[in-house]
Amino acid sequence: MTSQVLRRLRNAFSGVELVYIPHERWPLPSNATSAAVVRLSCLDSSFNPPTLAHEKLMQHGNTFDARLLILSVTNVDKTLKASDASYEQRLEMMVDLAKSATDANVAVALMDEPTFVGKSRKLKAFLRERGIQELKLSFLMGFDTLVRLFAPRYYSDAAGQEGNGVKNAMYRALHGFFAEDDSSVICASRDKSSYPASNTDSEGLVEEQVGEFLSEYKLEADKVQWIDIGQSISEISSSSVRDAVCEGREWNTLVPECIKRYIENSGLYVSSTK
Repeated sequence: MTSQVLRRLRNAFSGVELVYIPHERWPLPSNATSAAVVRLSCLDSSFNPPTLAHEKLMQHGNTFDARLLILSVTNVDKTLKASDASYEQRLEMMVDLAKSATDANVAVALMDEPTFVGKSRKLKAFLRERGIQELKLSFLMGFDTLVRLFAPRYYSDAAGQEGNGVKNAMYRALHGFFAEDDSSVICASRDKSSYPASNTDSEGLVEEQVGEFLSEYKLEADKVQWIDIGQSISEISSSSVRDAVCEGREWNTLVPECIKRYIENSGLYVSSTK
């Protein structure tokens, strides 16, 4: 199934492919035939592999009608590192993770779109085709991803511009995301004392920039929400799991049980030199 999706991606891909849905009416709740507004949380990541931090973010909040795990692939023909899971394997792990959340209405999608502004636009258009007219998207992300959301270099309109021109191009794009699309961001943070000094400074600057943007465009403060998923969980990264498996260190406690089984059964991330 995942290989078929990737083949479609290579051939006139529309931008969004649903790899797994828990029931045919998704993103509506399984017991609903319609809804005035559908609230969808979206977690976009490389999932190489999914970790307990991914699971914690996926489960965040109790006001969502549905949830979506997204694997973004801007170039499916790009050569992966020998130590990486293939795109098919990542999608299979994401489906396992979605299925483990039995009561959360979680789907899995593949997208060919590098920016969150673009993801919001394409998801709204795609889900309108599934009959969802009113949709509120909340994108779950870590601090490093929020930094990229507010980085001018990721906005093509900013190319060749300097100073305020760069910022204004980015702000126009973000205004479309937050105001016109009515999307929002939920950022996982943690106690600043756990960051190196340079990261603490960066977080303060980004928080200031976020506040400046929301104030300038008179947007509600909850368009960017900060949540604490706990220091021990927030410190888990996919790379730390890969390194631990490769080096023969303890890693079982860093991933959900379903992902542990998949890694073991597939022999993922084990060094070929061992």
